[in-house]
Amino acid sequence: MKLHVFPGSPRARKALTVAYHLDLPIEVAAMDPRTGAHKQPEFLKLNPNGRIPVLEEDDFALWESNAIIQHLAEKKPGVLTPTDAKGRIQMAQWLAWDLAHWDSAWVMVIFETVVKQFLGRGEPDPARLKEGRERLDMAAKVLDGQLANNEFVLGDKLTVVDFALAAPLSFAAMCQVSLEPYPHIARWFRRIEATEAWQKVPGLPVAA
Repeated sequence: MKLHVFPGSPRARKALTVAYHLDLPIEVAAMDPRTGAHKQPEFLKLNPNGRIPVLEEDDFALWESNAIIQHLAEKKPGVLTPTDAKGRIQMAQWLAWDLAHWDSAWVMVIFETVVKQFLGRGEPDPARLKEGRERLDMAAKVLDGQLANNEFVLGDKLTVVDFALAAPLSFAAMCQVSLEPYPHIARWFRRIEATEAWQKVPGLPVAA
């Protein structure tokens, strides 16, 4: 399997932490969005959206990070996925919530505070940054509530949901987002950060 990623990005971290935690044989193909390689015809054959990450396996190409992590997790059923029907639909629920609320809020904040500088696209837009932080606060309160009585998001077992939702928190310090108002997220995130898989994933490359 080959995984095309932009090293350090939250969506790359999702896929890599799952692959590393499961000890899957995977070739990592690093891509830098500044080169435009992900918009070239050869790559667009893999993902017509021109986005990263993309997983290649034999003659199969899979895009969208949350789909990728579920596919990887199925290589070793039950290790990072629930084994019961209720647990599996809850996994689907939280991965959908991630895209609709959590990830989308982080995207706004990370883009304005980190990505713009990395790509040389100017200063942060105060209005967009304000909106992103407000949306992030709303989503964080939901996640903090879920973790108030749970060790991990779905209960007492680590799943792909934890790696998916923890991924953008690698940018919290760079974005000056404090976890102090969300003590249950902070406690949970420390647990995720301590995993061997998380520590194997490289951070964001320094902008040239």
